[in-house]
Amino acid sequence: MKRLASVFLISALLFVSGVASAHGVHVDKTEKKLSVLVNGVEVKSDLNHIQHSKAYVSVSAFADLFKKTFELEQNKKSVIFNGKKINNIKLVNGEPTAWINDLGTAVDAQIISWDAQKQEAYVLALPKGTVQLDPHVVPAMGEHWANPEEMPNGPIYGVYNGKLVFIEYMIAQDDFINGKNHTNLEGMKGLPSPSIVQTDIEFQPHGHPGFEIPHFDLHAYFISDEEQHKIATTFLELKNAKGEKIGFAAFGQMGDQIMLKVSASGLAPGKHGFHIHENAIVGNDFKTAGGHFNPSGKKHGQHNPDGAHLGDLPNLVADENGKVEQTIFLSGLSLEKGKSNSVLGKSLIIHAMEDDGVTDPSGNSGDRVAGGNIPE
Repeated sequence: MKRLASVFLISALLFVSGVASAHGVHVDKTEKKLSVLVNGVEVKSDLNHIQHSKAYVSVSAFADLFKKTFELEQNKKSVIFNGKKINNIKLVNGEPTAWINDLGTAVDAQIISWDAQKQEAYVLALPKGTVQLDPHVVPAMGEHWANPEEMPNGPIYGVYNGKLVFIEYMIAQDDFINGKNHTNLEGMKGLPSPSIVQTDIEFQPHGHPGFEIPHFDLHAYFISDEEQHKIATTFLELKNAKGEKIGFAAFGQMGDQIMLKVSASGLAPGKHGFHIHENAIVGNDFKTAGGHFNPSGKKHGQHNPDGAHLGDLPNLVADENGKVEQTIFLSGLSLEKGKSNSVLGKSLIIHAMEDDGVTDPSGNSGDRVAGGNIPE
């Protein structure tokens, strides 16, 4: 986890832009299909529907996700689920459906949200005792939630726009060195959990706030790498000279530095010069990007005693399959519009060959073979 602040208790469910609290999910009447998800897992039932601007969900299908049973009372106007009484149910073909808010409250859900565009109700139901550690959204991660009693090892839950993004554990380096086992750690036991899409294991040699010793962060993501790097970042697609998408890049503010994540394929194996250029690319003509971003009038090259351009970046290194997965931390640049060192509105260019780090104007890095525009 890149950042942890002091823990505070949440006395009410969150209100997020476009997200309603668990006591107020109302929707417009619609004929569109209703989608219901719990932690990203679909509540599958033809009984799910919208009535009187409320989303009603099959009690049976919802209970099955939690591996629980329910009881329909004799009056057929209420059910007992998870030890709680839910009134004002609606029968569909003799089967009970209940307002999504009431079902979420019965399982102590942290957030219940409604996406009008997708006609989707989403229930975030994390383990009991889980609270938001910090409202700050960490780029390419999200908010951090956890049970304080389970820190520092975790689990920590990543949440973005009310949805579950990842689950994380932090293990001290000394634990690995000394052969210490961590078994049967807490997690999504008894709760719906989506499939893991990709996993990151990152070494933090100096630790970070909340866990200040050298350790490993183990993130299991429930979304793709590209979806992950759209979270609170300045995101752009990378294209080759034919205009074909070959990957993406994402800038995110991390303290006083900027993190730049690059994911691309289709490059020649080996090193490639990589720079921020002063102009946006027009019509997929990489020459229109102009020269390197150089507001202070320096010489080119990270190894040049008279350099370097602010736009001079480390070489990208493509593996034997022409694929690049690289994270670069940058100083001296800004993601704030209007600042002289802001990268917004500029472009990224990938060259055919290695940048030698010295020679003006581009380190003998050859043709411009790929690039993308940084949004303003």
